[in-house]
Parts: sequence; structure tokens; C-alpha cells
Amino acid sequence: MIRSFLSQIHKLEKIEQGKEENRFKLWFKMSRKYSLVLIIEVNLSKDLKVISAWNSDRKWQNKLKQ
Repeated sequence: MIRSFLSQIHKLEKIEQGKEENRFKLWFKMSRKYSLVLIIEVNLSKDLKVISAWNSDRKWQNKLKQ
């Protein structure tokens, strides 16, 4: 599932820089209700390592923003 979302750039909603300069948090739209959040690390050798992945409820995220 992660590979499929990484190849569907049109579903990418947001990119956040991590604490380390080679780490990123990617937010993908899964549906109206859920997002897929990926923590990735990109090395100098152009390797991509997925550190963590989870889905999040969009309604819950919106309540936190208010």
C-alpha cells in the first residue's frame, strides 16, 4: 500500500521537514475520512527508507486545528 501511494503524487497533500534534514513527513489523501502519514528518510545514495506509517482520521485532525 505504501509503494502505491508513493507513486501517486497527485494524492500527496503536505510535506513536513523532520528534525533531521534527511527525514520528512508525507501526508497522502486516502479518502474523505482518512489520510496516510509516512515518515521517510532519504539517504545520499538516493535510498528511501520508510521509518513509520499510519492512517489518521481527518475529523480528529480538524478538531485539533481549531
